[in-house]
Amino acid sequence: FWKDSKNPKGIWRKTTLTSYQSADTEWTTVLDLDELAKKEEMSWVWKGYVPLSRSLDEVEKSGYKPSSDTSAPQGRVTRVLLNLSRGGADATYLR
Repeated sequence: FWKDSKNPKGIWRKTTLTSYQSADTEWTTVLDLDELAKKEEMSWVWKGYVPLSRSLDEVEKSGYKPSSDTSAPQGRVTRVLLNLSRGGADATYLR
């Protein structure tokens, strides 16, 4: 999650490990809270996320290298529940 003067509410973004380790990281925006707030006319504030383990990619499709721990879920999480609050209130909305 990243905030700056251009994105005061913040953006949630991702990149590949290879890109992150390079000198010129290429980011993909997953969620732009400033755009969402404008679209929905609601001052949403980021409060985090919860990964959904039932939404794992299959190992073959994800390129995930399984660990030696056979009790760990295989694959990678592809879905999450977002915790957003209206204007920074304590109450959060799951999306």
